[in-house]
Amino acid sequence: MTAVGRFSTRPLYLQVKDMLIQRIAAGAWKPGAAIPNEIELSRELGISVGTVRKALDEMESERLISRRQGRGTFVIDQTSNEYAVRFSNIR
Repeated sequence: MTAVGRFSTRPLYLQVKDMLIQRIAAGAWKPGAAIPNEIELSRELGISVGTVRKALDEMESERLISRRQGRGTFVIDQTSNEYAVRFSNIR
């Protein structure tokens, strides 16, 4: 687990969330692309599935990803028309 600091005072799930967001920003996962499931991410990072799940929950609440039961977890396209319409009424 090299990307997540072992001696940080920040909660581990927030460190995982930041790392996953960095991967999305770097283009590892494009908008609309599926990201690895919780089990694969937990194995890759050497942490519990619950910690990964909590990080993904945070990302979903911030509308960075979308989870679809039985289908997977997908990166949300922040430039889509859905977001343009949602924020066009704010003034």
